[in-house]
Amino acid sequence: MGAFLLAILARIVLPERTDVSRRASLTLLLLCEVAGMAPWFSASAVAPFLQAQHALSGFQQALLTSSVQLGFAAGTLISAALGLADRLEPRRFFALAATSAAAFTTAL
Repeated sequence: MGAFLLAILARIVLPERTDVSRRASLTLLLLCEVAGMAPWFSASAVAPFLQAQHALSGFQQALLTSSVQLGFAAGTLISAALGLADRLEPRRFFALAATSAAAFTTAL
């Protein structure tokens, strides 16, 4: 969800044409990228808690972690097959991808 909020912030702070310094733009992009990739590591971060609360086996923990990573790979392949990066405006595409990652990770 943090990636979605940062993407919205980027839309507000960095309109189409702006005189914002290059460093500020790159800093905001960096924060958005880190927040967008956070779901990739989420399953690994919560696995010990889930194991303690729900008595997950090692296989179930691995399945949870793999499902998040497979979701990222599937999203990338679908996006590439549909040519979304060429069809959508980059900021909207990033916001859509980050929001989708957050939603699907939350659903797990």
